[in-house]
Amino acid sequence: MERTPSNASDLESGFMAPGRGETRTMSTQNLQRIFRPAGVAVIGASQRHGSVGDAVMRNLLDADFRRTVIPVNPKHEEIHGLRAYQEVGQLSEPEGQTTYCSVCHQPLITRVSHSIATWNLTDGGRCPRCSSCCAGVFESQPGEWGNRHLPVHIGQPTGDSKRARFAKRTS
Repeated sequence: MERTPSNASDLESGFMAPGRGETRTMSTQNLQRIFRPAGVAVIGASQRHGSVGDAVMRNLLDADFRRTVIPVNPKHEEIHGLRAYQEVGQLSEPEGQTTYCSVCHQPLITRVSHSIATWNLTDGGRCPRCSSCCAGVFESQPGEWGNRHLPVHIGQPTGDSKRARFAKRTS
């Protein structure tokens, strides 16, 4: 039977949780980046009175939130006096774009915008320092995915598509 945390004391003391064929201890230390972030990106930030994006921005700014607040909205250059970003991929704060080992907290994958700056995983997708499995599915090295542009060629159908076969019969 799988054990899950039943109360705050379970989280504070750590509990055993299965994951990818191994058992790991979980503690609140692993959650610090969630509950005490260096900053917050507000997706859909707005200045339109009554909107959710405006309410979130006002709550963060009016409550003297002492962290970085980053508005993200493709329709605005500035929101509440802060530079607004068109998309999350434009953010260049490596701290928020870095994947850390959940056990020893070593940086494993560092991203800058849409690109991978550093890749520090073993061939099996593990942390090289403590051999802990990194959550997710990873190739041994960065692959043919991510930020890239592929050319699109528009022209006559090729191969055995129905349209190509029909065109040949009627010609």
